[in-house]
Amino acid sequence: MSIRIKKHLSSIRLKTENSLRRLKTNNRIQIIAGLCVCALVALPVLGGTMGPVLSTSNAESSTDSIGYEVEKIKEIMTENNTKTLKEVDLRWTSGFILNEQVTPFKVECVNLLVNGQVLAQFSTTNEAQKILDKLMEVELTEKQTLVSVGFLENVKIKHDYVEPWTFGGYQKAEDVLEYIRNGGAETKYYTVKENDTVSGIAQVHGIYVSDIIAANPILSEKKYLQIGDEIRLNMQQPLITVETKVLEEYVVEVKPQTTTEPTSSLYVGEQRVKVAGTPGVRQVNAEVVYENKTEVARVIKSEMTLTEAKPVVMYTGTKTAPATVASGNLQRPASGYIVFSRYGNRSLGYHSGIDLSMPQGTPIYAAAGGTVVFSGNQGTYGLLVKIDHGDGTTTLYAHNSKLLVKNGDKVLKGQQISLSGNTGRSTGPHLHFEVRINDVPVNPEKYLNF
Repeated sequence: MSIRIKKHLSSIRLKTENSLRRLKTNNRIQIIAGLCVCALVALPVLGGTMGPVLSTSNAESSTDSIGYEVEKIKEIMTENNTKTLKEVDLRWTSGFILNEQVTPFKVECVNLLVNGQVLAQFSTTNEAQKILDKLMEVELTEKQTLVSVGFLENVKIKHDYVEPWTFGGYQKAEDVLEYIRNGGAETKYYTVKENDTVSGIAQVHGIYVSDIIAANPILSEKKYLQIGDEIRLNMQQPLITVETKVLEEYVVEVKPQTTTEPTSSLYVGEQRVKVAGTPGVRQVNAEVVYENKTEVARVIKSEMTLTEAKPVVMYTGTKTAPATVASGNLQRPASGYIVFSRYGNRSLGYHSGIDLSMPQGTPIYAAAGGTVVFSGNQGTYGLLVKIDHGDGTTTLYAHNSKLLVKNGDKVLKGQQISLSGNTGRSTGPHLHFEVRINDVPVNPEKYLNF
């Protein structure tokens, strides 16, 4: 109990006893008996007690302003018109006196601050520090050395006294740790590139295929991704970013260089290995930066060759291949088209076939009989059909919207094999048509009757 309160109570008791001593007549005793019947009450405040007062009317008027019920503790009264006074059990529980201004009440806590904002509140500094220590735990391999670990955000632990209405309650460390790691959400957009798949994109970004489908309902209707498609990625974003820098030592394989030797014993486009060559081995020391265990940067500090690579030597053919399909013997692969890009050099680079513009869904036909050696999605070609006509001649039909044949099918000249489309790297619905001799592109117009 504070010295101020003790003095105040002593003064009250002394004045009351002195008054009783001075009252010797019954009339005076009756008067003082009526005056001395009062209640010692206490007000509960935020789980404690505000303190005793000497008048129930004062207490009740005070509770009107703070909104709490009055709790009666003891009564001071006279007994049998005598001059004696019962002892009063003054049990002070918080030390406030209502007849004076109430001291503001605050809650003691430890705040975990991220960039100045309160993320969580704890009862002790040790609890908050345990969370930060857990976030900064690093698992290293034998070939890794820790350089530094820290937070990218401004993270602080601050002991404070806060207003009751701003106090959210003490929180469990395990709950806060999970919230920090998974509490935020971030939306990113990804542009589809050549050879991308939904599963591959999901793996690279650390999310599930089902999450990508849920964020992009159109993908459930499409059988294939198209280059240039923009898809939405909903990713969990930790509320605190842990940056870890480590030195790593590792070995990498060095691919051997390839040299060529021309030979007239092979046709143009054919190759044969003369010397297989062997890869080399190089030791690398690098500083690697991770953010929440995801690599974001790698700087090579030093390299040392352990084994030199031996080059590959390839024979390349120079002999002109015989034509296996006579000029004008291929059937046009479609009808109702416009030739808008021809074979050969052009401003955008070398063009290995011809482009025939036509409406989406136009029937595409085999230019000659043969065996389907490929039917599926192939990067920039989109949905592709490739037919082997024998003796080294093949034809390719690209950017289809639907394939009607499968690998291994035997097709006849003029048989429908697909529907035109706009898949792969394409600027609009069209058919890209190629003729290859020994897998070397040649001018298709030489074999078609235009």
